[in-house]
Amino acid sequence: MVSAIAALWREQDKETEEEWQARAKGLRDAVDQTPERAAVEVGPSTSRDAKAAGAAGPGPSKRPRHEGEGRC
Repeated sequence: MVSAIAALWREQDKETEEEWQARAKGLRDAVDQTPERAAVEVGPSTSRDAKAAGAAGPGPSKRPRHEGEGRC
């Protein structure tokens, strides 16, 4: 499916390609300005001070290791 879409994209003329690129850029810019996107980019603090103050975070994995796992 992706190969077929890529083949169709390659067949487009320069003007059509530029039009769709401009549309995509406009949509990306609009998404980048949403409050949800800003919250994801800023995210929670990961500084050492926050960790030292007891910030909740995932602890070490409790999953048992399998033989040979994690070795180089």
